[in-house]
Amino acid sequence: MRMWVYAARRAALLVPLLLGVVTVTFVVSSFLPVADRTAPYASVSTGPYMGPPSCTPGGCGPYIDPNASSFIALGQPVPVQWAVYVYHTLTFQWGHVASRSLLGEGNAGFPAFKGQPVVAVLAEFLPYSLELVLLALLFTLLVVLPVRTRATLNPGQTADHIGRILTLLGFGIPGFFLGVVLLNFVASVWAGSAASGPSLICPSGTVFLELYGSWPVPHCAIWGTPLAQSGYPVWLVNGYQSTPTGFPTLDALLHGDGWLALDTLFRMLLPALVIALGAIAAVLRLPRYATTHRIDLEFVRAARAKGLPESDLLRKHARQYSLVELLAVLGPAFLVILGSLPILETVFNLDGVGRLFVLSLSTSGGTYDFGIAFGVVLVAAFLTLVANWVLDVVRAYLDPRLRLEPGRMA
Repeated sequence: MRMWVYAARRAALLVPLLLGVVTVTFVVSSFLPVADRTAPYASVSTGPYMGPPSCTPGGCGPYIDPNASSFIALGQPVPVQWAVYVYHTLTFQWGHVASRSLLGEGNAGFPAFKGQPVVAVLAEFLPYSLELVLLALLFTLLVVLPVRTRATLNPGQTADHIGRILTLLGFGIPGFFLGVVLLNFVASVWAGSAASGPSLICPSGTVFLELYGSWPVPHCAIWGTPLAQSGYPVWLVNGYQSTPTGFPTLDALLHGDGWLALDTLFRMLLPALVIALGAIAAVLRLPRYATTHRIDLEFVRAARAKGLPESDLLRKHARQYSLVELLAVLGPAFLVILGSLPILETVFNLDGVGRLFVLSLSTSGGTYDFGIAFGVVLVAAFLTLVANWVLDVVRAYLDPRLRLEPGRMA
């Protein structure tokens, strides 16, 4: 089978999977109160959610916008509601930020998002999370590949023990606990005594604030160069949205702010390391044993008998097969990384979609914001499906046998 045909077929399989994810979110949302289901869509035709309460002889309840109810076909049969929900999801009509939520009122350290489209808000915060995910994946590969290789060549030796220890730590220590411990420990060691000590990079701030948050503190001067807008560069919109690409480190480099790029990347190191530890624990097991199995195959033993050096055996024969197996488990590792974002972005106070998800489920502003919550779930599901598709295509390129028809595999 040609490569493009295989890639197209794998892409076609994403459609039912995506519909399955959308159906699950629809079923979950159907159990919500009517007011919560209509709140994200209340501003579609009547402005932000500011209507009076709905009163009956039994008492008064939350305001329910009749136009929003009609927009989501609330009074129609369930199949019709599902079809409308799927249509809105696939056309990115995900509603608006509820005005009486924590994010809508602007009580979460961001400007008030009430009435803004959910898709637009998520698009502003998604690049930061993607940069953090890519950094965590980089750390995962930098650790997994050498540890796996050394453990294969020398089973039961140092690298093998290191792999077991990393697996135990990754599965045994909760990410939020490790994040809090590392945040305070590194800040205290750096300051020499306490995390409240002065920062070398930003003398007007503290070491703790150099590790906590996405950007420097107000009026910070990085190596003597003051930042505009009370501590933020002029290209940072509203104090959180990086322009023009949305990726903070890249944007800092594009604007010539080298020290700010280093500062932004430095703030991602600890959360990326904590996230990567969980992914390392999930990835280490299978690739190591897959490689061990490959170096015992007959064609590898024959090459060894002919005098081929062990390093060449690993590089030319076993490593390619182990890389295929490694790609097979990078999909679950990517899912582990995405699942870690809500907690760890909150622990480190980072401006990503994971923190948005946590804030959307807070009632400090008066009500939940299920539009943001379901939007984050859909984005995570879409990213996971696309990542797995890319990994499947790369695996098929490395191992052409995967592109064979099922009936021709034998």
